Amino acid sequence: MRHVFAGMFCLALAGTGCDSGPGYDTPEAAAKAMAEGFTKKDAKAAERMLPPEDKLKAHFDCPDDKLVKGRQKRLERWPEELAKAPAGMTMEIGAINAEESKTETLAKDADYEGCKVKEPVTIRALRLTLKITVDGKVDDDGETMRFVKFGDKERWYYFKL
Repeated sequence: MRHVFAGMFCLALAGTGCDSGPGYDTPEAAAKAMAEGFTKKDAKAAERMLPPEDKLKAHFDCPDDKLVKGRQKRLERWPEELAKAPAGMTMEIGAINAEESKTETLAKDADYEGCKVKEPVTIRALRLTLKITVDGKVDDDGETMRFVKFGDKERWYYFKL
């Protein structure tokens, strides 16, 4: 079951709750909100979870606007991924492994996946357990999710574009 839904979770782009976004106060809050948003099949979730286009353009110089185009593709696929989820399916974040999670601050002129960093960003690779429940059967496995923060502002966004 995990293999069927792992791809969908990677596209699960946002969450709900009292923090309306865009972005979240911590990467952990973003991960939890993402799982909740997918469970509730929140059609507006992607806009809250993904980094805004203007932030991507201000902080990264990418060939062919790679990150901006990746964001747009995720937005376009979001309704399809929600529709593929079985009725009653739930997702939740289990344990977060702080020891295996990593934070890296990229300075101006650093390289990030073929893009040049124009202004500092912080990337957090969060190692966690994802629990997917369908028809009472729970499947869980380790996942690593990436989140980004722009400059010193404490707003974190899902960052797999």
